[in-house]
Amino acid sequence: MSELWAWNVSAWVYARTYGPLAHRLDEDVFSWLGREGLAGKVVMDCGCGPGVVARKLVELGAAKVICVDVSPKMLEQVGDDPRLIKVQARLEPGELKPIADQYAPEGVDVVLFKRSLYHPTDVAVEVLREAHGLLKPGGQVVVVHPERKILPYAFGRPLRVHRHTPYHLFNRTISKIGVRLGGEQYTVHTRDELLSLARRAAGENSVSEIPTSQGSFNLIALTRAADAA
Repeated sequence: MSELWAWNVSAWVYARTYGPLAHRLDEDVFSWLGREGLAGKVVMDCGCGPGVVARKLVELGAAKVICVDVSPKMLEQVGDDPRLIKVQARLEPGELKPIADQYAPEGVDVVLFKRSLYHPTDVAVEVLREAHGLLKPGGQVVVVHPERKILPYAFGRPLRVHRHTPYHLFNRTISKIGVRLGGEQYTVHTRDELLSLARRAAGENSVSEIPTSQGSFNLIALTRAADAA
């Protein structure tokens, strides 16, 4: 896993830099899914990091959160609640289905990619298609993805300086350096590009935008039809 060193290095700062914007994005996702409706659900958190969102999901009553991350240093921070199932794996085509078959053979209610779908377009389509196939009828894949265009990513919409602006500029710079050094995969998409690849993965009528006021990120959902076999 050639990118492992980069994510292990970032593991010790990730949770410490989980600021107000990150928490507001979580609230946007929970509002979309329905906070009360998460009780008893099975969730796969793809690129779970140190488990900040996973622990919130457990607090909201999720029956099981399958925490998938490439970095063992991230997974060490997830916690020991028995509802948190930690799996070290890459988010690549063919990786998610065996995990679901082992830990959620009945299917998954929610698959979450929060700041983790950093794949080139064709690979991202395959990953999303596989994730969509894991869903129970009515289930949803949720993607929280940073905007590729640097101005809205750093300054939001409308453009203005935020508390997160220096961090976002620093983060984008470090990520690009990491790519050049061969330490990580980091492809980011614009809003329209993200919607396009999601539609390729799940079909035009399955894709929705999730309402958010956080202009630095794009939030979308891929829903499996309630009457799907």
